[in-house]
Amino acid sequence: MQYFLALLGAVALFFIYISFEATYLEPVHVNLKSGIVKADLKVALLADIHIGRIRVSAKRIKRAIDAENIDILLLAGDFIENAGQISSAVEYLGKITGGYKVFLCFGNHDHRALSGNPEAFSFFVSEIEKLGIEFLSNESRVFEQNGKTYNIIGIDDIREGSPDIAKAFASRAKPSDMDIALAHNPDTVLMLPEGGVDYLMAGHFHGGQVWTPFKLEFMTLRKDVLCKSGITRGLHKVNGINIYLNRGLGNVVFPFRFLSRPEITFFSF
Repeated sequence: MQYFLALLGAVALFFIYISFEATYLEPVHVNLKSGIVKADLKVALLADIHIGRIRVSAKRIKRAIDAENIDILLLAGDFIENAGQISSAVEYLGKITGGYKVFLCFGNHDHRALSGNPEAFSFFVSEIEKLGIEFLSNESRVFEQNGKTYNIIGIDDIREGSPDIAKAFASRAKPSDMDIALAHNPDTVLMLPEGGVDYLMAGHFHGGQVWTPFKLEFMTLRKDVLCKSGITRGLHKVNGINIYLNRGLGNVVFPFRFLSRPEITFFSF
């Protein structure tokens, strides 16, 4: 009985912790500027909000963003699980994006939630755009600052969407000082021309969300290429492109995380 109670207590503590970790936002700073030179561009990246199972408040995210004096906010998809969550997602986005230049793409969950419902798809996009957010689906926008030109290239989800790399690249400014691609699934990097952009910002893997030994969560639950090769979070170079995998904010299946805290990433270029 003593051992059973000890085991029961350990299990209870574990579930208390993984529930807490899902609320424990981690701001991650990535300095991509050589030396100590002042950054020309500061970018924040968020991914995988999953509005139905997010445990991090919009107020906390906005406070973290406001503290960094960013120039651009990138949102890398997976906001909703069904069309009934559109209003909640838009309300949440409105609380975290005000006052910033924001670019957004959809992820596989967004497309799945809106599949066969073009009216809901159009409504979601229009509500997003009413917030001043630029929705990018296989298209580019030019951002200019401090005498430099940046292309922000949004690529549709490779699993549930209709990615079109040529179309996305067609509206790029040439020449530019930097090309930053935004996509939900990091495997998008394998579809791009080698060295075709300077950076790709993505999410999708949740950093594992709940860590298991030997990366079993990636080997057994996912079919994506990069995670099976050991690339699951953080900064890497693949196909001649610098790619960053954000761990995301929200959760799938259960609102728990273990050794994979919700992340907001701040880049200095």
